[in-house]
This record gives sequence, C-alpha cells and structure tokens, in this order.
Amino acid sequence: MTQTPTRSVEVEILGQKFVLRTDEPEEHLRSVAEVVDEALREVTGGRTSQSYQAAVVAAMSLASELVQLRGEHAELKDDIDSRTRALIQQIDEHLTSSGRS
Repeated sequence: MTQTPTRSVEVEILGQKFVLRTDEPEEHLRSVAEVVDEALREVTGGRTSQSYQAAVVAAMSLASELVQLRGEHAELKDDIDSRTRALIQQIDEHLTSSGRS
C-alpha cells in the first residue's frame, strides 16, 4: 500500500512553479529541482520556452549520469567488500598464529 505524501513543496524550474507532494525533506526536493533546472537550462541555452524534446534530452543526460554513478558505486562497493574480506583473513591468520605460540 502506497502512502500519500504528507506535505507540499513549491519549486521553480525554468521559471515555472511546481507544487509537489512529498515525504522527502524539503531541501532534498529543492536540490533535485535545481539539478533539473540546470539540466534543462543547459539543453535550452537558458531559453524558457517549453519543449518536450528539451525535457527528454535533459532527462537522458541526468539518467546517463545516474547510470554512470551507479556503476562507480558498484565498483567501489566491490572494492570495499574485497578489501574487507582480505583484512578479515589477515586478522584471522594473525589470531590463529598468535594462539599457537
């Protein structure tokens, strides 16, 4: 069952105001709106004319960045997991060899 968002937050994107219902912190939503506004301004060259194509291009750009960051996150997580296993193995070996003395 999906909960209904608890509050409304007004944001501005390309000079147009949007009222969004959310459970997210207001600052998070404002940061997201700033990223979307910046992406749309890059695509439109700052012109505020409404364009479905501009929105799609901006969405593709943001999605591309998201996919790249997810890949980097997965690589970092794998690296941390690998290093953690190696450290645990070293600790276990040290404890085992210390116990024999």
